[in-house]
Amino acid sequence: MPGLDVSLVVKKVNDFTAGQTAKGLAVQAGKDRIYVQIKLAQYGDVIRMKWKNKMTKAKRETIILEAQLNLYRYKLPELRTMFGYDEIFGGQKHKYFNVNDSEAISKAQSHTEMLKNSQLLPYLNVETLKEDPMRLLSLLHHRSSSKLEDWVMSDVAQMKAGVESGTLSRQYNEGCVIMYGERYGQLVRWHRAQCHRWNCIGYPRAVLVLEAQSVLMGFLRRTVDLIVPENANGTGDAE
Repeated sequence: MPGLDVSLVVKKVNDFTAGQTAKGLAVQAGKDRIYVQIKLAQYGDVIRMKWKNKMTKAKRETIILEAQLNLYRYKLPELRTMFGYDEIFGGQKHKYFNVNDSEAISKAQSHTEMLKNSQLLPYLNVETLKEDPMRLLSLLHHRSSSKLEDWVMSDVAQMKAGVESGTLSRQYNEGCVIMYGERYGQLVRWHRAQCHRWNCIGYPRAVLVLEAQSVLMGFLRRTVDLIVPENANGTGDAE
């Protein structure tokens, strides 16, 4: 029976797919940022009071996992990965399994997404967020009050280890992506000078930045809706 090798693969994508992917991630992250911004303007004090003062760690964890089930669970993901705590499939570095085993494939995909999120957003994990309520509140404020482009260099730095090790390399296109202004997220032809100034970033790294921003802003949007539901008046207590 043929097996499935779960080793990392770099996939080349055409211009249309690359452009759609990059712009789609940028647009969705932008929409989620504006949503969070509006929600904080309406219920900011209530969100802060509930999350910081009225919720137990267990309740925070429940909300975090409901907002993003495949969020990495523990602090210091870089060290855990370095020492082999998070190898796929119970410590085995490589695994072949029957392509008809849907349960095994589902577990592999879920675990892979969790590890990927830990390298895209190494500061975002369940353990830290539930123990330090100010971490989420700070993320809500700073990431919603600033434009996506203002965080590009920070996001590039956060995923540096994952990019340089090759574990985050998934898609390749010869173009680059505009990372500022109204054309944020637009795929264009490679331009050496623009990329050297970081006005544009080569597609493989740019799409990872946009994916990280999309994952983060989507998580923040869902979290504020769980703390203060969309149809609520924001005055209910949380256990």
